[in-house]
Amino acid sequence: MRVVPRYALSWNEITGRPDPAWLDVDDARAAYESPAGPALVVVDGSTPVGKQAVRAAWRIRFTADGLVRVSWMDEHGSVLRQSYYETTDGRLFRTRITDRTYPDSAQRWLMYEAQVRRTLDFHPDGAIFIEVYRTGEPDVERGITASDESAWWLDRPAFGCWDDLLDPGYGLPSDDPGLDPRLAQAWDLSATGTSAEV
Repeated sequence: MRVVPRYALSWNEITGRPDPAWLDVDDARAAYESPAGPALVVVDGSTPVGKQAVRAAWRIRFTADGLVRVSWMDEHGSVLRQSYYETTDGRLFRTRITDRTYPDSAQRWLMYEAQVRRTLDFHPDGAIFIEVYRTGEPDVERGITASDESAWWLDRPAFGCWDDLLDPGYGLPSDDPGLDPRLAQAWDLSATGTSAEV
């Protein structure tokens, strides 16, 4: 996959447009490297739609307080997976992954319309708390598993080096049954060895 990032202070996922405008690379780098922020959104710009809008397959949002959220979308804009990170001692710790499954893949669905929502909460002691919500089923499945927590840490990337954050399976077993095949195929950066272009 060829990574073509666009940068904005905010991005509207419905219209595909930045708010208020796209940042140039130098301004985006300054925002990212500033200790006090502001928030920065890195958006997949590989599929432009008109002069300002893009149809994004992914986006990364960095906040001034060190939180990071990465989202992967299908071709209609339905959010398939989100990974959440917190900054601890200058490194990123993945705290949560949420996957969503929708009634079909023929249109754009909003996140609350998902039929299945699977959330994995990660803890520094190696515990994983799993919740699965299914539409029409009142029961919530919960489970605790243990794993190697070192795989859940990530060095905060240098500006423009987004590959690890954009790997939807980073730190997860390669045979993870919860990884949507569309994610594994369409956004598997490790298979291509590409680097983000700035």
